[in-house]
Amino acid sequence: MWHLLDALKRFDSLDPRRVMEITFEVARLGESGLDYANPEKKYTLSAYPDESFSGLQLMCLMYAGFKRIAPEQDTGMDLNEPWITALELFNADKSS
Repeated sequence: MWHLLDALKRFDSLDPRRVMEITFEVARLGESGLDYANPEKKYTLSAYPDESFSGLQLMCLMYAGFKRIAPEQDTGMDLNEPWITALELFNADKSS
């Protein structure tokens, strides 16, 4: 849930096109398999060149991206419950 909240914050100020670019960059990395069970931060993205990400972080980033650019699309990831919690926290933080 915390990685989803981080993704929501990262995407908040970005336009949909930029969100789509980042989401598809993660999807391309995922084609060769993301090691989402390993907490090691071993992946990089061109959008965030000074950061490294774990597989779980990238999976959450991709999920949040698809929820923003194509909310009706089935991502095949079972993250709906933590997504709803993260979204509630994000919206509560924005309204305060």
